[in-house]
Amino acid sequence: MASQASAGVYLQFESDSDHDLALKSLDLPSLGVQLRAVRDIDGQQIATVFVPERSIARFAKKFEDYVNENDSRWGTPKNRLLAESIKDIHLATVRSFWTDTDDQFPGAGELAWWEVWLDGGDESAEAFRAFAEREGLQIGQRALRFVDRVVVLVYCVPEQMAKALEQVDALAELRRAKHSARFFQDISTVEQHGWSDALLARTTMAGDDAPAVCILDSGVTNSHPLLADSLATADCHVAVTGWPSQDRDGHGTEMAGLALWGDLASTVESAHPIQLHHRLESAKIYDEALQSADPELFGAITLAGVSLTEVQAPHRQRVFGLAVTADDKGRDNGSPSSWSAALDNIAAGVDTADEHRRLILVSAGNNRPANADEYPDALFTSGVHDPAQSWNAVTVGAMTELDRIEETALDGWEPLAEVGDVAPMSTSSASWEAQWPIKPEIVMEGGNFARSPGGDIDAADSLSVLTTHSRPDQRLFATTNGTSAACATAAGLAADIVAQYPTAWAETIRGLVVHSARWTPAMLQKLGGVAGMTQRERLVRVFGFGVPSRERALKSAASEVTLVAERAIQPYKKDGSRTKMNHLHLHDLPWPREALLALGEHDVRLRVTLSYFVEANPARRGWAHRHRYASHALRFDVKRSSESVAQFGERMLKLARDEDAGSRATAPGDDWYLGYRARHRGSIHQDILTVSAAELASQGMIGIAPVVGWWREAPSHGRYDDVARYSLIVSIETDAQEVDLYQEVLANIRVPVQVAVETE
Repeated sequence: MASQASAGVYLQFESDSDHDLALKSLDLPSLGVQLRAVRDIDGQQIATVFVPERSIARFAKKFEDYVNENDSRWGTPKNRLLAESIKDIHLATVRSFWTDTDDQFPGAGELAWWEVWLDGGDESAEAFRAFAEREGLQIGQRALRFVDRVVVLVYCVPEQMAKALEQVDALAELRRAKHSARFFQDISTVEQHGWSDALLARTTMAGDDAPAVCILDSGVTNSHPLLADSLATADCHVAVTGWPSQDRDGHGTEMAGLALWGDLASTVESAHPIQLHHRLESAKIYDEALQSADPELFGAITLAGVSLTEVQAPHRQRVFGLAVTADDKGRDNGSPSSWSAALDNIAAGVDTADEHRRLILVSAGNNRPANADEYPDALFTSGVHDPAQSWNAVTVGAMTELDRIEETALDGWEPLAEVGDVAPMSTSSASWEAQWPIKPEIVMEGGNFARSPGGDIDAADSLSVLTTHSRPDQRLFATTNGTSAACATAAGLAADIVAQYPTAWAETIRGLVVHSARWTPAMLQKLGGVAGMTQRERLVRVFGFGVPSRERALKSAASEVTLVAERAIQPYKKDGSRTKMNHLHLHDLPWPREALLALGEHDVRLRVTLSYFVEANPARRGWAHRHRYASHALRFDVKRSSESVAQFGERMLKLARDEDAGSRATAPGDDWYLGYRARHRGSIHQDILTVSAAELASQGMIGIAPVVGWWREAPSHGRYDDVARYSLIVSIETDAQEVDLYQEVLANIRVPVQVAVETE
């Protein structure tokens, strides 16, 4: 039973529709009042809160003060934000702790495995085990420990779980335990068909005119029942004449399943309806059995595959997913190859008369450590594989949330990577020279390895992701892992963003994917201990900018507002016998100044992402002066609170001139996470500025300046007056609950003022 000292009551707080609760005011450590779980249902926010018996009266007084007293400073009722955010209060029930989707909640009398999230650590887990033993419940042997939560598994009906509310004070969340990929691998083919049929029955497929993910791989078996309605035979292409169309390697079909459905282990077992927003295409660019012993120009084969899809469906929007990389790792060390340069030019549309831009996602390539001692140190020396050093492609590394080992043959083994950390198979750009791009830009689920007590490592189905098998007549499901799996999943995410924003540029979709990424707690633990910017850049070259979020990329929340500007700039111009810089742009954004001022000294984060495509010049002639790799380059910075607009423009001009001259004297960066030099690698730049809200209120202007590229330095090519496109993505983020940034931006919204300033 719960001890008298910790006894209390669980309450459920409900907000009005489309309004948030004042969550910070429901989490009061000084009173022992703890916010345990939050969920959103149809626009209504619901919070479950534990209130100790000793604090019930003091907590209730906050609502009495709202009725009876005014705040002496503001003249408004005390605790107004807390009280007015609440529509209703109830005693909590089992459903109050449920943070999965409603359709996953077990029915009355239904036995199910539950994930029980407990507040605290081992003591909470032992208290729950004692409860389970008293009630005769089956409980899992393992527990997961996080910063302030411990998770255990229990097998029971909802009526039995309800008793925990009376006997366990540490309840925080309840979720349905998930089947791993191993479960679906172990069942019979007949059972696999049953799960597949149930998934298809509740799924609405995307229409023929929907965006597509084009799988550039070993082909795809489009007869698979989970792929057939999304991949027409007419959309299956072969880049090399004479190759068979079928997927004999299996890799392409595995990638197709992930690009369409994500990890099937979670998708198949869910009961809620699914609406697919994109389709599939396939361009076979690789066949291991028929690959010539002679070298191949993979860039040319890739371009052929891209062209075939566009000829077949010229008006369809698409994202390209390339999870095939060279196996001679470490050879290029970030420098361009013919293949990576071809990807850059394919993305920039150099092969088309109208310079049709394309979004390409490429896997970082896999590293397989020989033993547990090599992880994570090998991540800093195992370089990204060709062609993932491409400047214009989004390179995808691997992380993992999978740490539950179910194979009996691996009893005593432990997961190699912790939850949220970079996956053992991932590669990085940490060992490259600083001039090359930050790679990968993002990471997504790529599975984990198991580690034996002796330090051996091995893959396991339960630590892998589930996808479609290339021979559906034998098996429907297969497991896979690594950066290939991460890339395919990321391509599906990008296609969903295209479906939501069909008129957005490829540069913008690319920018939104990267801009939506965040570091996990495990990554932040490593990043948070970094003192210098050089070390920060080194770690970003392993983690990228984190794990992208579909929800974040598709919408702005009240406490996180995102602004997007798509613009064109002419970086250079001819002046007599020489070429020189032409314009810089100053963007005056619809800043929520009043809302920021109201936050005062609260910290806010300004996140800026600048995305553009370059034309490649990969000949190795020093990559300096007229032999630079990139056709052009752009830089961004933000107006300081102490600067006038004129002073800011002058500083941007000086930054451009100094970088052009090779000077390092005026490059800013002391307040930014990465800093001016470190962030400006490649052709997508992101950085985060953390300042007080009051200071940010006067910083609503961002400058875009060109610096040198071969369009300017090699005038004989006649490209000095070309126009370049870019997408600027800006977000303001705050943890404060007291202010709505979004509404003020809506009130101020207009086309951001773009001022073209002559560089002379």
